[in-house]
Parts: sequence; structure tokens; C-alpha cells
Amino acid sequence: MRIQPGETMHSAAAKLGLHIPKACGMGICGTCRVPLSSGQVEIDHNGGITDEEVADRYILSCCSRPLGDVVVEY
Repeated sequence: MRIQPGETMHSAAAKLGLHIPKACGMGICGTCRVPLSSGQVEIDHNGGITDEEVADRYILSCCSRPLGDVVVEY
């Protein structure tokens, strides 16, 4: 699916009818963490994910914006 510039992965998933759990919506709690299978995202979080989790290709869907084609597991 195509998403609007600046749209988050969480918003795009919701448009597809997918419910990724989310509590804060600001990248603090980590509730919306999902594995990124392929592609790259820009993630602007507030401490809700560790550097190790990012290195392991996890993202927070509430504050991640795709930088091209991406695939997440959910």
C-alpha cells in the first residue's frame, strides 16, 4: 500500500485493518514494537526501544516512518 509522506507505520497498518497494540503513541512505552523484515525506516522515539533492539531490526510502529518499501512482521 502507498502511504502519505510522514505517515507512521502504525497509521498505515490501521488503514489495512491491522491492530498493532499501542499505549502512548509517542515512542515511550514500547507497546507497538514489531520486527522489521526488510526495508528502512526513520524512527523518532523517546526511549521506548533500546539500541540493541534497533540493531536486531525492531521498530516502534507509532513513531517509525518508511524510507521506501518495507515489510514488518505482525
